[in-house]
Amino acid sequence: MGSEMVFTYHKKLSPIVGVVLALACVETFVLHIIAVAYWGWKVAILIGIADLSLIVMLVQMIRSFRSCPITVRDGIVTMRTGRKMSVPIALGNIAAFRSSWSQDDIKARHVLNLALAVWPTTVFDLKEPISRRGKSITTIAHCVDEPENFQRAVRQLIDSHTRELPVA
Repeated sequence: MGSEMVFTYHKKLSPIVGVVLALACVETFVLHIIAVAYWGWKVAILIGIADLSLIVMLVQMIRSFRSCPITVRDGIVTMRTGRKMSVPIALGNIAAFRSSWSQDDIKARHVLNLALAVWPTTVFDLKEPISRRGKSITTIAHCVDEPENFQRAVRQLIDSHTRELPVA
């Protein structure tokens, strides 16, 4: 195959993580004032350092959404959530895309939800489960920016890939 297809998710995930970032900034400011008033500068500085590290982590996460997109290359779909998580899936292991799903479906133990706090736009089932942190995963959910294009491209690749396989 050789060529790489790229699909983004940052347009959907970045705003919600941006809200968390804004809340963290407000919390840092308020907590810092309270810490200074009750416990003094030394405690306030320690709390401030912890809060600033959280803020830096959130900024890096938002930036990694853009720099670490979902990719399809050499028969492997690599589903990502920034640098936090990367899950390679062989095209041949994708059973089918779901046309609808419920909250109970997404919260099921066998579902890997890469959409974080956003409602998924793409959900697909696997033919063979994959192991992830001690769990057997049979369904992947993500919030792809252009789900129709992603699903169409993956379906076409699966179709062309199965046509290339010799029939026994």
